[in-house]
Amino acid sequence: MKRISLKEIQLNRYEGIPVSNTVTSWAEAESTLCKWAATAPEDGAYDKVGFCIIWTDESQYNGRFDLQRKHLLAPHPLSLHVVSELTYACEHADAKLKEIANDMVSTLDLGSAMK
Repeated sequence: MKRISLKEIQLNRYEGIPVSNTVTSWAEAESTLCKWAATAPEDGAYDKVGFCIIWTDESQYNGRFDLQRKHLLAPHPLSLHVVSELTYACEHADAKLKEIANDMVSTLDLGSAMK
């Protein structure tokens, strides 16, 4: 089954060095987070990064990513984060949210975590 393609990912770093970036691929988003991780706190703390993922059918997923220094070496931190949140919702949310999360997992391009 062909998944709905990614249109763009908007990343907004709110803490540390505030910066925004809009990219058009999962690889660019993951690369951006890895670069930003170089200036994340060294003590295990995190900087908040807001994100908005938009697919070609105009579906959207918004959330917050906790950027840590360890993400310098993480291969797919955002994709893994999104898949983890949706998987949790598929198992633990109310019926309506479960339905939405299941639909997203089964139809949308969620990056390398799904490959």
